[in-house]
Amino acid sequence: MRHSQAPGVDQNSADIAKENGNDTRSKSTQQSHDITMRDPHTFNAAFQNSKDVTIKAKNQKIDVHSYRILFIPYFIEIFATDDYKNMKTKIIIIKEDIDLKVMPNIIEYTNSKELHLTKKNVFNTLKAAKVLKVDNLVTDCYDFIGQLMQVDFKGVSQTNVFIDLDIESLENLFSNPKLRVNTKSIYNFIIKWVTHDYSNRKNKLGKLLGLIKELPADFINRSLYEKDIFRDLDFKSLRSVLSIYALNNNTAIIFNGIMKWVTIDYENRETDLAKLLDLIDMSNLSADYINRYLYHEENNCIGHYFRPLAYELHSRHFQSTINKTEDKQIIVIATVQAKSTSIVEYDPKRNEWSVVRKENYGDFYLVIVNEDKFYKFQRPRKKNQELSAVVKVYDFKTKIWEKLCKMNIARKFCGAVFVEGFLYAFGGYDIDNKIINSVERYSLESKQWEVMSPMIEERCAPAVIVFDDHIYVIGGRGRGSDSEDVYLDTVCEN
Repeated sequence: MRHSQAPGVDQNSADIAKENGNDTRSKSTQQSHDITMRDPHTFNAAFQNSKDVTIKAKNQKIDVHSYRILFIPYFIEIFATDDYKNMKTKIIIIKEDIDLKVMPNIIEYTNSKELHLTKKNVFNTLKAAKVLKVDNLVTDCYDFIGQLMQVDFKGVSQTNVFIDLDIESLENLFSNPKLRVNTKSIYNFIIKWVTHDYSNRKNKLGKLLGLIKELPADFINRSLYEKDIFRDLDFKSLRSVLSIYALNNNTAIIFNGIMKWVTIDYENRETDLAKLLDLIDMSNLSADYINRYLYHEENNCIGHYFRPLAYELHSRHFQSTINKTEDKQIIVIATVQAKSTSIVEYDPKRNEWSVVRKENYGDFYLVIVNEDKFYKFQRPRKKNQELSAVVKVYDFKTKIWEKLCKMNIARKFCGAVFVEGFLYAFGGYDIDNKIINSVERYSLESKQWEVMSPMIEERCAPAVIVFDDHIYVIGGRGRGSDSEDVYLDTVCEN
């Protein structure tokens, strides 16, 4: 068979079309052909001008001899029907929309192995070959179009015939491992293809995007999520998109996509939120990440839905964190009348409480938890006892207490937080019972305390949080103008 070569393609690319073998017909068809005639060219010439069948499609028709189309599977099936056998005038009507101008080329292909494909006729040939079930010709057309795509994808993808390709053809073309086309160019075409007939093609978006293995997940986050084509998807189509290979279980980016879609019409999509959140493991997100998203979007589109949405997300996050592994426990450290401390453990899988450890004295005013340890800031056990600069650490695995080195400034009722391997202490009362603005931090690596820049205001017993890589020291008590302690309504940012 003589194959056509796409213009501008080197010989190596042209050889793609030859990899399926030189014989374009099935074995059974070849055997039938050999039995029917010894010289196909002589046989075809004998019926070249003899015509006994009319083929119609849309407003076109073509007259041929039935032996000329004997090796086209579509017609073989029709020839076997009683309706056809009983026809006095043989007329075959093809209901599908194909261009009969390519029929001579297809007939030639099935009879003499000759193939004449061009940039102008390949798409119509492909469409007709699929209807007529000439599978080998379909494969050759895909190969030829693949060559065209590699030479000038931008030009080919802008043609109407390419835009009109069905999903099966696009899947075949884009899944070809030999295709070397920029992934973002393919992405842009897919968006254009779906938009061209959005109501009928939106459910194909996920299937097509799933073929682009090297498409960066962050690119989808920045590009696709901002398009109306994404926000207007129905629930089923959205799930298909969020399950594509490129996202590869990227929890944060899938979460962003869910929230973009839900919040654009929260009133009507609220019931879908729970089913969509089932797609991800919420424990892979931090509570801080969820808060950043909520507060960033509050003034954009969430509005008065903020509270129910925040409740749903944080409830999901908490439950997902608890259920992630069977050995997760909740630790509660309770002080009873400042005389004793119990460390109790709750196992959500068994729904059971157990006492881990009891202490004789409730000698702490603050506990900070980090991974499998918690840090206890000591306070004087007796009224006149000297202020302590000691912080103890309890290891849940070994169940042993250890002392850290002393802080540079003894204090009580400070605020504290863990950030990236450092335990920070903010303010508190000093040894003279004065409120201070001192800040220091303990390094897990060096196992030493170091003095940091002091706060602008003196304060004790503040709340401390980490948000967006910043530490916020909130409220507490401070010094008033008349030397009396006052409650603060200010926030210090570190």
